[in-house]
Amino acid sequence: MAVLPSLRPSSLRLLQFIFVLLILLRSRLISLPKDSLERLRDATAGKRLSAAELTEILQRIYVKESDGSRTLLVPYRNRLAKVPIRDTPADLLASNARHFPSQSTDLVNTKNSKKKSKALLDPKFVRALRALLFHIAIPSWKSKEALILAVHSFFLVARTVLSVVVAR
Repeated sequence: MAVLPSLRPSSLRLLQFIFVLLILLRSRLISLPKDSLERLRDATAGKRLSAAELTEILQRIYVKESDGSRTLLVPYRNRLAKVPIRDTPADLLASNARHFPSQSTDLVNTKNSKKKSKALLDPKFVRALRALLFHIAIPSWKSKEALILAVHSFFLVARTVLSVVVAR
């Protein structure tokens, strides 16, 4: 505080003015970056669509491209988002087909087998769940999804252990 008395009166008055100005405009200064980002996003996103254009897009949904692929038209916030749809390669479908047997073959197999079991979980359900988890949700043990699941599980167990320790 020893610095303020050593300032000239005009400099002191300028500092007071700046301080009062910052106090008055603090909410505007905080929202200014958000407003400018919204204006920038509006400028780059393109024109807003009218109700008639949105209705037309909702009726069309897909657009066929010249290369044979399709584009999904998604109306979002009065604008149009275009999502390219790529076909899954046949070799990938063939390699995953063994993990997802068709329902018709499962029905034939259950009719032919005379053995009835009273299992808690249906084997078809367990097989389908395993295929979903280990071929779609977690494609490999080195994937990002596996890391997220492992870290999440670790912290859930750690929280439970900590709760038990605190409760004792």
